[in-house]
Amino acid sequence: MKAPFVALATIALAVMCAVTSAAAQTGSSIITGTVRDHTGAVVQGAAIVITAPTLIGGEQATATNAEGVYRFSVLPSGTYAVSVQRDGFRTVRRADVRVPSSSSVVIDFSLELAAIEDRLEVQGRSPMVDVKSASVPTRLDADLLHNLPTSRSYASLINLVPGISADVSFGGSQKSNEILVDGVRGTEPLFQDPVMRINQNWVEELQVVSLGATAEHGGFSGAAALATLRSGTNRFNGLGEFWTTQPGWLASNTGQLSESLQKRFLSRQIFHWNDSSAQAGGPIRRDRLWFFSGLQFAQHEDRPAGFNGPGSRAERDLQFVFKPTASLSPRIRVDGFASLGQSHVDGEYIAADTPIETSNDVRQGQISWNARSTWAVSDATVAEFRHGGYDIRHVEDPHAPSTRLGPAPRYDAGTNVYSINTTQYFEQHSRIHTTSAALTHFTERFGTSHELKIGIEYEATRARQQYGFPGDRFYVDLFGEPNEVTLAQGTAGTASTGRSVTFAQDVWSVNGRLTVTPGIRLEFNRGSVPGKSNVFRTNTVAPRIGAAWELGDDHRTVVRAHYGRYFDPIFASRIMQDDLSETYPVIRASVIGPDQFVEISRTSPAGRFQIDQNIKHSNVDQIVAGVERELFTDFSLQTQYIRRRFGDFMGMIDTGTNYRPATGIDPGPDGRLNTADDGGSLSVFAATNPGARYLVYTNPAGAYNRYDAVQVVARKRYSRNWQMQSSYTWSKNRGTVGNRWHVNAARFDLGSPGRFVNPNSNINAFGRAAFDPTHEVKLLGSYRVPGWGGTMLSGVYRYTTGQAWGRRAFIRGLPQGNENVRIEPVGTRRTPALNNLALRAEKTLVLRRAGRTLGLFVEAFNLWNQGVPNADAITPVVDNSNLTFGEPLAWLDPRMFRAGIRLAF
Repeated sequence: MKAPFVALATIALAVMCAVTSAAAQTGSSIITGTVRDHTGAVVQGAAIVITAPTLIGGEQATATNAEGVYRFSVLPSGTYAVSVQRDGFRTVRRADVRVPSSSSVVIDFSLELAAIEDRLEVQGRSPMVDVKSASVPTRLDADLLHNLPTSRSYASLINLVPGISADVSFGGSQKSNEILVDGVRGTEPLFQDPVMRINQNWVEELQVVSLGATAEHGGFSGAAALATLRSGTNRFNGLGEFWTTQPGWLASNTGQLSESLQKRFLSRQIFHWNDSSAQAGGPIRRDRLWFFSGLQFAQHEDRPAGFNGPGSRAERDLQFVFKPTASLSPRIRVDGFASLGQSHVDGEYIAADTPIETSNDVRQGQISWNARSTWAVSDATVAEFRHGGYDIRHVEDPHAPSTRLGPAPRYDAGTNVYSINTTQYFEQHSRIHTTSAALTHFTERFGTSHELKIGIEYEATRARQQYGFPGDRFYVDLFGEPNEVTLAQGTAGTASTGRSVTFAQDVWSVNGRLTVTPGIRLEFNRGSVPGKSNVFRTNTVAPRIGAAWELGDDHRTVVRAHYGRYFDPIFASRIMQDDLSETYPVIRASVIGPDQFVEISRTSPAGRFQIDQNIKHSNVDQIVAGVERELFTDFSLQTQYIRRRFGDFMGMIDTGTNYRPATGIDPGPDGRLNTADDGGSLSVFAATNPGARYLVYTNPAGAYNRYDAVQVVARKRYSRNWQMQSSYTWSKNRGTVGNRWHVNAARFDLGSPGRFVNPNSNINAFGRAAFDPTHEVKLLGSYRVPGWGGTMLSGVYRYTTGQAWGRRAFIRGLPQGNENVRIEPVGTRRTPALNNLALRAEKTLVLRRAGRTLGLFVEAFNLWNQGVPNADAITPVVDNSNLTFGEPLAWLDPRMFRAGIRLAF
């Protein structure tokens, strides 16, 4: 793995020598503009000074060049004051300049002549529209995040973004999102599940990129959520918070179900739900060394909707973070963080079809860290170095008193009920280390300017996984009668991956209005298992090109267009399958009596799996085009078209099993043969050599997905006591590969069994994706009622078309055993739309001691108490033909209240 990294470093150094410019760093922003006099002529040599509470090291100063242009680079997000001074002119100062992360804010000044030195205060605000960028990120700042009624889960905050619902981003596979905290990856390497826990109060700003993301972003085909942790300031401040939901604060919303179903499918219940957090930050040495720290403890006990039986889900979670920020010199800034966490969940996964004895007890411990230095080599050049990572151990054991030794679990396909024990125990230990360097340089020549960012990165991961059936077997019954059993010992595997990256991203200002953003990202991906190096190899080239055309001279209107290719990360779970050191034969058999079986097939993993050495890395080609206009102060309107084409999916095929056409009988919705609802015969496939399966991890032919969407987004920045983000998204998502949980990581459609492994799984496969919300409406905002300390009112409204689904059924009597076949294409049926409103009210009291406030708040979720299957769940209803077909598996939480108190100082 070292050779690609050395090659990347050589390439990057060569490019750095060849070019003369580089762009702003990840998460850093720019303030720029032109200074003119009252006649419109440019003013050279004007002194520009900026200040901000988040700007460590004190104020920064520069001067305008021969074209009257000034520029401040590598700025943290925050609210700035900008002043301009020149002999013979009045001094001008503009306050309240809002600077989001990774943005360019253009502030022009016009100076008036002055006979004597005086001062003119300008109260104008900074424009909302970034007219220099072809990217279309969504930013949720502290003003909005800390006042909305949300689940308080950092990973779920991306669902506030237009076009993202149920962790499905713009048609991508569910959970195919990169989660970053101050630049540290927060997803595990096996499937890209989010694992890093961060309290929402610790986040200063959340930026979600995907649409028009530049070349510095990669490793996702959904979206990337970039969280900026709070930093200390020159003022000591803190926050303490406690909130709770009591058992009686939940309503019931299952009244529309049949009387018999209501008795066994209850609304969600809460027994104990408390969260406490505390944080503090401030100076250790003024203007030189700051700190921020936070502590969170949560205790939850509940029963999800549909669960009817003894037991509950009980969770305890403890998290801690510490972040120092230092200015070692006027040109060198260093920051970083360390985070520790421990969580315990007893009764995980209980549900309508999963009683407490079939649940898991989960333990997870984690440590994560990051260190970053930023060095302003000159006024035009900045270097950045970063190292970070995490170490996480996650264990899921059978719920006590059951153990991994048994008893063996059972599932009844006729009644859709699990029993006896959990279906699987699971253990994972993951480590990630990332090291990166980037160079920034700015130059102007011949009336144009360039901002070119060049960087290299190396990411190394190691993951070990162990899983299996308790008692080494798993029974599948049919209407209470023993039917089949799978016999298999526990399996373990280890995989290591390395990703070497180099990228170059230019922001080329062709003239005063046109900005072109060409970029390219190169990745060398390698995966190894014990005893075998580089069993997985892909080299990718991701071109990016965009343009932003400013209409007018007021920096309020821009037309954007962008094309980019984005690649998935490396999925260690698939590479791990090539580790055969702890794998054992899998036997599928018919059950003819207690511990009496007739073998159907026997598959030995040894020598029956291969990774295609010519595999291509899965990717998505994306086009975004639109226009954004600041209609009036602090209010913008944006319209855009999004086109995404997913291809080169990495998945499983079976080159060993032979199939012949056969005829099966559809048992109808009740799953029973020879009843009135039988659906007749249908064409299926019979295996002529069961047990001969040979899996190849490759690019299955005909695997694709297409997504098209149109969006209208209105934003009101916080001013005059209110703020708002509202959106409407129309979309269409269809293909031969859907977008359920981890599909792009070779699960479901691309896994084993899957559409390209077994032709029976490919029947009625083409159609809508499960998460295909044709219509999505979102509205979030807040309003502060002044007086008596103030009262903050806020809310989140969401309307989303329901999940697409279709009926499946077990076809019996085939040589390979029962096959689960899709009778109806996905999209034949829909769950009801989600129509949900959450509100929050917080009364703020100013305490006698200056700077201290007490907040009392109450939140209401699902205010209208809508009762429908939860379309955000992986499987909201029973889609398999059996006695419970069409009944809900997951249900929307009923009306629920939450109350709390917070003390800020």
